[in-house]
Amino acid sequence: MCYNIIMDRPSVTYGPEGIFLPWGYVMADKIYKTHKQQLKILRSRGMEIAKGNIGSRTMRVLERENYYSVINGYKEPFIVPNSTSETYLTGTQFGELYAVFNFDRNIRLIYLKYILKVEHQIKTVIAHEFSKLYGHDNYLKLDSFDTRNIKQVLETIGRIQNALSNQMGKSQEVTHYMSTYGYVPLWVLVNILTLGEMSYFYANMKMHDKNEVARRFMVNPDELSKYIKNLTLARNLCAHDERFYDFCYRESLATSFIPQFRVFGIPNSQGNYSYGTKDAFSIAVILALLLPKTDIKEFVSLMDKEFKYLDKELITISVDRIKLKMGFGVDWKKLVQI
Repeated sequence: MCYNIIMDRPSVTYGPEGIFLPWGYVMADKIYKTHKQQLKILRSRGMEIAKGNIGSRTMRVLERENYYSVINGYKEPFIVPNSTSETYLTGTQFGELYAVFNFDRNIRLIYLKYILKVEHQIKTVIAHEFSKLYGHDNYLKLDSFDTRNIKQVLETIGRIQNALSNQMGKSQEVTHYMSTYGYVPLWVLVNILTLGEMSYFYANMKMHDKNEVARRFMVNPDELSKYIKNLTLARNLCAHDERFYDFCYRESLATSFIPQFRVFGIPNSQGNYSYGTKDAFSIAVILALLLPKTDIKEFVSLMDKEFKYLDKELITISVDRIKLKMGFGVDWKKLVQI
């Protein structure tokens, strides 16, 4: 239903002279194709691309957006299932693939807007709770963290030191505090740390301290750690213009901690839901759990507009197929209720 960054591929080793593939493995040559040749390939596989203006417009899109990004990234819903060769569903038009491509780009911007809001809240709460317990400048001390895994704590402190070092002379705030006071308060520091770095910071806090942070969001502390990890992945996909709509996250939501999850009407067997726990919808659920209701109402409204627009552009398949790949069931708008 959704894809992951871990794909079937040969094990590769890296050496000073380059990349080494397993003995006997031969990589298929990727031969350059002109845009006209690319159109010919698509037509030979059953895609309907009329000659003349439509063909020219299609070629302009491929020149601007890249064949790999549009075709390889978004062809799967339009391919005949279980076909021995790559064949498009009867009637598939290039404009449909391009519509899904643009839909994905648009929803990345929507998701990113609200992920950034959650990121700011997470950083603010962690900085407040940590500083309340240890002071504003004790984030480089071992005993401020859970030292049962000393290696991870040292790595976290190392990341903070690297961030400070990299921002000296670049960030006005960091340079000012370091030059004037010899330290940077945590509530200033968090602004230069990535969400990924904050994920490590939170993961290495003492259990009591993590409980205090999670309590502010009214969620389970271990689940909050999972939420931050998945939000970090989602943020990176959105910020780097990578395919987002059907991405599968490594960490599944524990729905036992989200009793309202049942309102979405997603099929389940003994609490194991068919979808919605490690896909685009799961990120929407995290946003709904952590953001104010007004933000979620806006999010739902914006996503609804994108789904409706995509529905108008699709001919061969239903928009419901795209929704399902994202984990959005028929009652997805009930996000505002959790």
